[in-house]
Amino acid sequence: MSLKPNTPYVQLHQDFLKNLTNFELKQLINESTRGANTLDLMITNVPDRVIRSKIVPGISDHDIPMVELSLKTLNKYQVPRKIPLYNKADWEGLNKYLELRVAPIVESKDNVDNLWNKLKACLLDAYEKFVPTKMAKRKDSCPWISPYLRTLIKKRNRLYRKSKKTGLPRVEERFKQLKKYVQRQLRREHREYVHNLLNDPTE
Repeated sequence: MSLKPNTPYVQLHQDFLKNLTNFELKQLINESTRGANTLDLMITNVPDRVIRSKIVPGISDHDIPMVELSLKTLNKYQVPRKIPLYNKADWEGLNKYLELRVAPIVESKDNVDNLWNKLKACLLDAYEKFVPTKMAKRKDSCPWISPYLRTLIKKRNRLYRKSKKTGLPRVEERFKQLKKYVQRQLRREHREYVHNLLNDPTE
């Protein structure tokens, strides 16, 4: 990209070109968009995603730069993970286990690094023996639904069942109001999810 001859703002344009270089940006439009000047630009930091670019007639005295990009979204899957069930842990057994094994480690004359590694291994072993766990399920169907929204959906479903069972107008009205609110929240969270996918800083 170069400046046209006799430009009245040389320093300003040079600073602009310097910023493009400093931030590793590329300007894609090489044809004039208004008379003999290239005033309408397309700047990107991922030029390898550009399939083609061209100039099409505009509705004013500016032509329109049209750029076709190859974009893909990243599907963010929830990885299955262990969830500790502390309310079902065998705390008495864990305390007895640690009483028997921690004291000899602390009283040993080993160096600090070895002491820490032994103590850490002992604690992890106690955790595995006395704290039960369960595996969290993968939730790939609607990854944009937050825990808060899942709670609202369950509440909505309970109100629906209660409305059908009782036939009370006030319960039906509460259900309709919550249903509308859940729908709005679903649309909002989906928009935010898609926006975050398209603007992922790792891409």
